[in-house]
Amino acid sequence: MDVANPSPHNDALNHALVAAGQQLATQCKGQLHLLSAYDLPIAMLANPDLAGPWVNQLRESLQLPFDALADAHGIAHTHRHFSEGAPLRVIKSYIATLKIDAVVVGTVQPRHWAKVIGDTTERLVSHAPCSILTIRSAPAS
Repeated sequence: MDVANPSPHNDALNHALVAAGQQLATQCKGQLHLLSAYDLPIAMLANPDLAGPWVNQLRESLQLPFDALADAHGIAHTHRHFSEGAPLRVIKSYIATLKIDAVVVGTVQPRHWAKVIGDTTERLVSHAPCSILTIRSAPAS
């Protein structure tokens, strides 16, 4: 889930990701875990004492829409994972820790980019430790 850039377009993709994950979990008699990772700007890591209050504010501002999305889809608190760190590293860590068989990820690319999928998704697919289901966002109107 990417909750860092709220917009009707991104919100629709996030809801589509959860719905696809729920369908997959139901069909496979598995469990759905919701994960969102956010990375701090490198400048903030240089002086954690000064950045501390801002980091807490950032985390809160990102966690609120994450929790709202999870609440809207009835995701149990024990199946919600909201973590600071590089998204690829965080995703791979949860795959290993939770012994995940399949990951549902979204792809969003501006029209002027020639890439088919985003960097995080591309790197995850390239070194996939499990099955990956990608959901492309609907074209922005």
